[in-house]
Order: sequence, then structure tokens, then C-alpha cells
Amino acid sequence: MRDGQPVEPDIGPSDASTPGPEAGRLDATQPDAAPRPADGGGPHRDAGPEPDAGAPLPDPIRLNEVQSRNGGTWVDEQGALEDWIELVNAGAETVDLAGYALGDDEDPDTTLPSDPALRVPPGGVVVLFADGAPGEGPAHVDFKLSGSGESLRLWSPAGTLIDEVELPPMGENESFARRPDGRGAFEVCGWATPGRSNGPTCGPPPPPALPDDETFTPYAWPDPWPTPPHPLSLDELALYPDEAGGEPPFIEVHNATDAPVPLDGWRLVLAAHGPGRPPPGPDDGEVRSLGEPGEVLAPGDRSVLALDAAQRALLDANGGEFIVALYGPGEGFATDRVDGMAFPAGASLARRPDATGRHVFCRVPTPGAPNDACDPLPERPIGDRVRHLRTPGDFPRLARGGTSVGVEQVKWLLDMAAGDTLYFLDTARWDLHYTFVREAILGQPHLDRCDPQENALFYDGWLAFSEVNYFRSEGRRFLMGTLVHHAGADLYTVEYAAGDALTSEQMRRGFLAVMAHVDDHRRYALRAADAGQVERVRALDGRLPIVGINAPYRGVTYQPLTEAVGYGVLTFVPADALEQAPLGEQVIVVTDRVPNDIPLVGGLITEAFQTPLAHVNLLSRNRGTPNMALRNAREDARIAPHLDTLVRLTVAPGAFDVTPVPPEEALAFWASRRPTGDPVRPRIDTSLRGVVPLRERAFADLPALGGKAAQFAELYRVVSRDPDCAGPLFVPPDAAAIPVVHGLEHFEASGAAARLAALSADPAFHADPAVRDAGLAEVRSLIAAHPVDPVLLDEVEAYVATHFGAGKARFRSSSNTEDLPGFNGAGLYTSTSADGADPEATVADALRTVWASLWNRRGYDERAYHNVAQDAVAMGVLLHPAYPTERANGVAISRNILEPLYRDHYINAQIGEASVTNPAPGVTSDQLVFHRRSPPTIEYLGRSSLTGGRPVLTDGELADLSCRLAAIHGHYQPLLDPDGTQRWFAMDTEFKLLGDERALLFKQARAYAFGDVDIPADCREF
Repeated sequence: MRDGQPVEPDIGPSDASTPGPEAGRLDATQPDAAPRPADGGGPHRDAGPEPDAGAPLPDPIRLNEVQSRNGGTWVDEQGALEDWIELVNAGAETVDLAGYALGDDEDPDTTLPSDPALRVPPGGVVVLFADGAPGEGPAHVDFKLSGSGESLRLWSPAGTLIDEVELPPMGENESFARRPDGRGAFEVCGWATPGRSNGPTCGPPPPPALPDDETFTPYAWPDPWPTPPHPLSLDELALYPDEAGGEPPFIEVHNATDAPVPLDGWRLVLAAHGPGRPPPGPDDGEVRSLGEPGEVLAPGDRSVLALDAAQRALLDANGGEFIVALYGPGEGFATDRVDGMAFPAGASLARRPDATGRHVFCRVPTPGAPNDACDPLPERPIGDRVRHLRTPGDFPRLARGGTSVGVEQVKWLLDMAAGDTLYFLDTARWDLHYTFVREAILGQPHLDRCDPQENALFYDGWLAFSEVNYFRSEGRRFLMGTLVHHAGADLYTVEYAAGDALTSEQMRRGFLAVMAHVDDHRRYALRAADAGQVERVRALDGRLPIVGINAPYRGVTYQPLTEAVGYGVLTFVPADALEQAPLGEQVIVVTDRVPNDIPLVGGLITEAFQTPLAHVNLLSRNRGTPNMALRNAREDARIAPHLDTLVRLTVAPGAFDVTPVPPEEALAFWASRRPTGDPVRPRIDTSLRGVVPLRERAFADLPALGGKAAQFAELYRVVSRDPDCAGPLFVPPDAAAIPVVHGLEHFEASGAAARLAALSADPAFHADPAVRDAGLAEVRSLIAAHPVDPVLLDEVEAYVATHFGAGKARFRSSSNTEDLPGFNGAGLYTSTSADGADPEATVADALRTVWASLWNRRGYDERAYHNVAQDAVAMGVLLHPAYPTERANGVAISRNILEPLYRDHYINAQIGEASVTNPAPGVTSDQLVFHRRSPPTIEYLGRSSLTGGRPVLTDGELADLSCRLAAIHGHYQPLLDPDGTQRWFAMDTEFKLLGDERALLFKQARAYAFGDVDIPADCREF
């Protein structure tokens, strides 16, 4: 069902746990059909004049969209990537497709069956697979489509030709689609839309939104809030004059009422303060009378009280942390109170607007005058904590040093035993609320968590603290949470830790206390972190602003992926022109789609969203270059004015910045990035020859077999001892390697080595990307044209025939330049398949393709960028059977890459053969974090666009994947990090689910590289 309209049967994978795409009602107003610029999706070619949208049609069923080179936009019931044809019902009644026929010549090739029948409601669509295999189901037709172009025809059950189209040549993942649906002209578009509206223009659809499964009553804050002080207020405080003198220290008291206020009995209390201490009472600290008997403060008047040296010293007594409070005659509670810390010299702290507004820091004090002339400070110096967020720069300053990707976070702590004293904590200094409580409030000594003994003491204390202050609601002293800025949706939330057992009223108490101390309470909402908190939050519905768990993943417009700084000329290049464009580290590219590959550039901005595991992001992270996605970037006011300008691009967790810079600044930056020291020389071992079975090999064989094959061999050795997934892994059987020696010998014999040596002697080859590109193409051509050693070829063909039979064999790159420290080489080289039944997919061609890919321009440039010696590189080949019936595939990382302090598992998964790392334009995968707590929880960050919103993997499959991933992590860590120096060690694995039984197979394991990130040095992993 789609938008309430049934289609019988569903077209797509039929397994209940991975249901496939569904046909259904089309609606040009739905988000999938959002208008886009005319150049948003590649070349457009009209097939003729557009007919009148209301003109009668010969038949309601029409050809609507066709794709002849499907690289991942749609999958069939078996998970295979077949070319497809979409039909639409442009009429007003449901139509049974029995008897309709399709063909790619003058005669019908396939007549659609009546049992089972395909029924299409008004405005609905059905997707048929052009794979020449009608026996696979009613949605499969008995012909294939040619990517070089051909005719396509549709006949009615009466045998009448009712629609036809001439398909042009199309590139991978391009489609030929009608706009508007069913009636408009066809055009080539780089964004396929199977199963949904083609939209009015060619362009990317938004990613599938996570369901809005919790809804709450909208909340309107009272205005003003909090309730203003009455009748007197502390309206302005100037406590620290600048070095030039300026205004002497003063405190201004304001009568904002319309009646005079007698000052006799009013007291101003100044007191030093600090963590864990109760706030001062009316008789604590320095007590100062506001007036004598009979003295009054007239309506609207201000009393300016000068501070003497002793009173100033009192405020400085505890590192500048103090409280100023105002008490009325005989009252035991403060009429107004200011908690002070990090008070900038020369500034004043003034209410804006007077009497009712919040205190903000102003550049110039205004004693005795209104505060409406205040020029607010944008930021101020901050130590390791503050009591309020007083400037726009406070939040990002406190969040600095966080390790989360795409979010800024500031921890806060409310000490209920100290009069609800509130602190916002510096992220870089305080890794946990407990650390602050332990050291700043309880005065216990700092413990070095990198020391095993001290870490054990810390851990015991943390558990005892958590038992009282997280796992129960009664008897706790502290409320603790986090202010979170979710950059993608620009959403600000107050959140408590998952598993925190605090009550509804405690949630409310903490939220309101925090809101009274931030600079703008109206932008925040309360967000529950787990199902239990959701239920407790419901008791607060209508009493606070509340959003659901999925709110940060809805309406996303900005996606920071690799947080870094880069310099270059900001240049728009369509994705299909990137291979030909003159690029380099002096160019920051803005492009319309997510490219599968990109040459070395200074930074990347895509208008379509990426996955963190996409190859372009892995490249960006390895290079340390900024990478982000931004909807409609070319039209964005922060981007558009700077196109074709030399800029500095900063991608940060909460925002990005594009600033024009002078050439001198950019040249200094590029010079600082140049490699220094001796080149890295990967090891080469030429002692192994022939086809080498991998069951008896190990990681130590990397110099002979290459990184991928050597690490694959270790998969055979992984044995899980966890009772939930005990035993060895399921790994492609009989895998083998062709050692690097054969790639080196072919390189020499083909003349490619000599040609590369000659090219390398030419300075233009290194200085000019176009010359280098042309030269490397010559090298690859020589490799591709030279015959494979016949002895080796016979041995490989015999091994394939003996072990893999008639099925396809997968030939995968296995360079010795992969998985070097700081450089994993992911996605740089080419893997391919060989098929004994296909003369165009021979074993010889597969070997030459892999060997030649070592000299792709991108691989060459990446090695040069990372100072890898080009004369020390070699290519081996990993050989194993291909699996054409995969029900799902994906990538799983043994650490949460979005918050790597936590050893949870980050997983991307997709149905069938559709790629996770190189997805088709507009296609998204399931993105989730498997939280390894007890019981485990699954947090979805994004959904597959091919499943109708349903998960790719079941909860049980995810639990099994996580269990085995932990075993892989434990096996490889001592091999890849024997000295324990990789603080954020993680394994990057690729997996498949095969056949109807959905057996979990692992096809790759390698160390995951976090790239050029600032890893905290205090061993704060959890």
C-alpha cells in the first residue's frame, strides 16, 4: 500500500523482513516531487512536444519511466539489479493488467499474466523487470533493454499499440521519464524515481523521513518568561573595568513599577560561591543596604551602587564565581539574583529589555540609563564551566572538543542539594558529569583513566554514582543532561541520558532550570532518549515544548560528514562532469549528486545527502578535507555569492562557514599540507606464486598477497565464543589470492613499468593533472592489452572451474598500499567479475582490469598526497565466488563512528545488491546504531528508500550481526594494533545476507580509519 492505495501483488522482494518497493498512488505535491533547477539531474532530452494534460488517452495504462542500466535504483524479488519499466495508470479507474503486452520490437515479447494479476489503482504505478526471465514472476518480462538505445512498445489486451517510445543511450542509473506522469514528454534524468511520482522536474528526492511516531501538543511560552523580578531588579552589573579604566565597578538597581519603592530594609548581598555550596542567604557574604529610612526609588528610576575594593575582592575570592542577590525588607528569598562567572573585562551584564529581559553582556556599560543601546558581545573567554549561557558564542565554545559527528553538545548539571545550582560544562575538560562531581564538587583527586589501576577506581566510583543518580529517581542529588544542537535539522534539544530513570516531574524541573539559564529558551525542546522516557514525557504533554525521538532526523537540510578546514576556489561541477573537470587540492567542489569517486580536491559539498560510509566520505576523511551535504547548495545564500571565489570552507559539527580569503592565506595552508619526511614504502614479498588458497594463510602474508586478501584470510580464523553467536563465521569458501608478484611481472612485461618511469621523469607529469591523467591512461592501456602469462591463466581458470563451477567469480583488488597507517585506500581500485559463460567477462580481462586499476589517476594522486612511494606499490587479486542471490548487504563498523567514544556498532544496510558505499543517486540505505547495552537498543538515523520505510534487517539479524562483529573486532585488534596505540581501533566489515534462509556472510574485514581527527588523550572511551 502507498498513500492508502493497494496494489496487488507488491512488486519487489517478497521476504517479510525485507519487503521491497511498492507501487501506488502518484501525487505531484508529495515531497518526492519537489521542484528542482533544470540542471539538477544531468542532461535532458525531450522526446517531443508535451500533449495537453487533459487530452483523451488511447488507454489509461502508459509507459512512464524506463531504466536500461540499473546500478542500484531498484531491486527485484531476489535482490538483483535488473533493468526496469514503469507503467502508470493515468485513468480514473483501477485497471487489471492481464493481457497487456510489452516488447522491444514490432511484436509483443511478454503478455502480462492473469494469475496472479497485477492491478493498478488510479494514479498508481507498477514496476516491471526487463531481465528476460518471465518465469521469475508476473513482474518479469521476456526481453532485456539495451543501454545504447532501442524501441519500447506497449499493447492493450485487444492487441492495439497504445504507447511507444524510442529509448536513447543512457548512462548507469539514468532513466527516461515522463513529466508529468503518464502524459508529459520523456526526458533523460540522472535521478530515477521507480515506484513514485516523476515530479515536475528532474532532481533529487528528499531522503525517506523517519516516522513521526510521537506527537505532542504545541507549547507556547508565556511572555515574558521567567517571571520578571518585582518591584526591584538587578538591571546592570559592571564589575571588571578594562585596563584603560572605563566605568568604575557598579551595580544598578531598577524600579520598573509605576509606584515609588521605599528602600529602607532592602539589602544587596554579594558572596563568593562555588560547586557544591548552597547559595548565600540574606545575611551571608557582604550585605549592603540600599537606602536609609524615608529614602525611596521613584517609578522608572535607577540606583547606581559603586563597589569598593573590598567588595570587588570578595567577588574574586573563588576564581570569579559569585552570586549577587537582592532581598526585600524582612524577606528570606531573593527578589532577584545573578550568578556570575567568566565576567569579561570592560563589559556590563544588563537586562534586555530593561526589568523583564535576560541578562546579556554588553560592550559598553550604561549606568543610570536604559539598556536598549546595548551592543551585545558575540563571545567571551570561558574556563571549564559557566552558570549561564550569556553570549551566542558560549554554546559552541563549551561544545568544542566533542567527538560526535553532526551534533554539538553541552553537558549541564543541576545540584538539587545546593539550591538547584546549575553548571554548563566544558566538553574538552569534563568527559562525564561524574568527573565534574568527583573533582569539582566532592573535591576528590583526579584519576588518570589511561592508567589501568586508576581507571578501575574511577569505574567503581562511576558505577556507584550512577546507581544513585541515574538508575533510580528517589534519593538522587543531581539532575544531569545535555543541550544538543542537531545540525542537520538545526534543532536544539534538552536530553537526558538513555536509561536515566528520573521521573516526569524531575524531567520538568531540570528542563525549566536549564531554560532559565540559556540565552534563548524558545529554541529548545525536550527530547526523550528511550522508550521509557517517552512514556514519562507524555505526562508533560502541553506543559513543555516536546519533540519525538526521530525529530533530529526529519527536515534535515545540512549534513556535516568530514569536519575539517579546506581552501580552494569554490566551483560548481555537475557530478557527471567530475572525471573531465580540472580539479585538485586548490578546488572546493560543489556538485549536484554524490559521486562514487572524486579526484583529490580541497573540499566537497554535495546537494544530495551522503552516507558516512560512502566512498567519497572515506576519501575525504583519509585526506583530512572538509565534506558536507547541503540541500540546494548552489542557491544557498551562504554559498552562491562565493562561487568561483577563493574561500576557506570550515565544516563543523553545528554549522559550516564559507569565507573569501587572500591568496597568501591559501598558499600558506596548502604548503602546510605538503608531505614531509621519507616516503612510505609498503612491503613487497615476491616469494608466493600461483593461486594461493587462503584458508591456510594469515594477515602476516600481506606483503605477498596484498591487504584485502591477507585480511580476508583472517576471517577464516575468527571464532566467536559468545553463546549468542558461537562458532566460526560464514565466509566465502575456497577463496584464493593471486599474489602481487604476478601483477608486478605483468607490469614489467607489458612495457607499462618502462612507460611510467619515462613519464615520472617529466616534471609536467607531476605538475599538470591533465598530463598525468593522459600518461596514466597509457600505462593502464599497456597493462590491459598485454596477454596474461598463459601458465598463470590456466591455473586461475582451472581453480575457478573446479571450485566455483559455472557461477561467476569475483576478482577483487588487493594492493599492498591498502590499510597502511593513516591510509586505508578504500575505494581507490577496481574489482570486477568473470563469467565462464560470457565471452566478454573472461578471467584474463578480470585480472588485467584489477592490475591496471593500481594506476588509476585517483589512486596515484592519493598515494602521492599521503607520501607513499609509487615504485613500491603492487597489486594482488582476491578471488572468491560471486553471490547473485543476496537478500541484503551492508557495512558494519565495530565502533559508533558518529560518537566514537562509545563502542557501539554503526551499521548501514540495503536490500538486494543495491550498494551501500556507492549508492545510486537519490537512493538511501538504513543507517543505524546498535547500542550494545543490556538490553540492546537500535537507533535508526535514516531509512532505505527501497523498502517502503520498513527495516532492511530484522532486530534478530542486527543482534546476530553485532555479536559476530564483536568477535571480528576482538580477533583483529591484536593483529592490527599489537602495541595498543590505536585509541579508537575499529573494524570495518562488509556483509551479505544470502538466499531464502538469509545466511549472514562476511566478505571483507579491514581496520577502520578515523582520519585526521582530534582524539581526546584522556582515555575516555565508554
